[in-house]
Parts: sequence; structure tokens; C-alpha cells
Amino acid sequence: VLSKVGFNYPIFLTFIHYLVSWLFMATLNVLSLLPAAPSAKTTPLSSLVALGTVMSLSNGLANVSLKYN
Repeated sequence: VLSKVGFNYPIFLTFIHYLVSWLFMATLNVLSLLPAAPSAKTTPLSSLVALGTVMSLSNGLANVSLKYN
């Protein structure tokens, strides 16, 4: 889709998306518009690995989709 308008950088688009999302959430956090999350003493490593795997696959497949659609 984006290559038809001359934009051939899907990884850069993902970076821009994450940067804008992070800035938006940081702004909401600074303005105290987000509820405070309860602090967790520990997070199981298996949960972090599972989340990282799902996010990596999601990003990778989204970039492949941009390349071929």
C-alpha cells in the first residue's frame, strides 16, 4: 500500500508508531490522566517471554503485510 505512494520503509513506520504512542502515553502519565497501576514485586519470566514473542510476531507479520499488500 505505502510503496504505491513512494514510502518503502515499513520498519521505520513501526518505529514512528511506537515513538508517537510512547510520547502520548508519557504525556497522559505526566498529566496524571492514567490510573496508577498497582506495583508488582515480581513478574514471571515466562509471561515476559510470551508477551515479547507475541509482540515480535505481530510486528513482523504487520510489516510483511505492508510489503505485500
